[in-house]
Amino acid sequence: QVEEFEVHKKLMGLSNTKSTLPMDIPARLRKEVSVELCKPLTNIINSCLAEGVYPALWKREWVSPIPKVKEPEVLKDVRKVASTSDYNKVLESVIKDFITEDISHKLDPQQFGGKKGHGTEHMIVALMDRILKLLDNNNTRSAVLKAGVDWSSAFERGDPTKTTTRFIAMGLRPSIVKLMSSYMTSRHMTVKFNGQESSLIKLCGGFPAGSVIGQDCYLVASNDAADHVSTDDRFRYIDDLEILELVM
Repeated sequence: QVEEFEVHKKLMGLSNTKSTLPMDIPARLRKEVSVELCKPLTNIINSCLAEGVYPALWKREWVSPIPKVKEPEVLKDVRKVASTSDYNKVLESVIKDFITEDISHKLDPQQFGGKKGHGTEHMIVALMDRILKLLDNNNTRSAVLKAGVDWSSAFERGDPTKTTTRFIAMGLRPSIVKLMSSYMTSRHMTVKFNGQESSLIKLCGGFPAGSVIGQDCYLVASNDAADHVSTDDRFRYIDDLEILELVM
């Protein structure tokens, strides 16, 4: 269970967005009524934690296709970025705290994404440090090869059943496992593009890219994806992987 002051803190910590989703209220008004809003919101969140059921309305995604190339021609040329309700973000933030407490120490130590206090800069420094150590410890007739891997449609291909099994195996508390299973299933999305909006589409799986715990779902599902590579020679950032090899 969570207290009202915790929910209020998370509510006030939400970023100010330029656009407001249909089920939300403008950021400025949300802050003005935050004290009144946090009481019913706390009741809803505690009910979700007790029953293990995620609110259906909060599982809806408003998706914007962002081009990966200058002139996209096919579906793979765009990236799916999902927006969800502000209330959903508060609940996700609460769940994130439980996930971090229970399983953060079991994530791949070479995963630099999705961890507080880690970023791309840390990964680059660690990568360069490993390359220089390999070269310094060997004779001058040596080189380090680097291969890059990017998992295709990583978030869209998430399997809720397998991911739930991974959460259980990694030791996430049972009450949150049940809630996460509910979070990953029966999701819907609406696509917004050029001022137009599609009809509501039911999703068969996947995790919402850009959300707080959608990222955690992917990290857990793919946690052992690079275990065949030495810990010292692999560097991961979400769905990107860099592999090093010393050659003489």
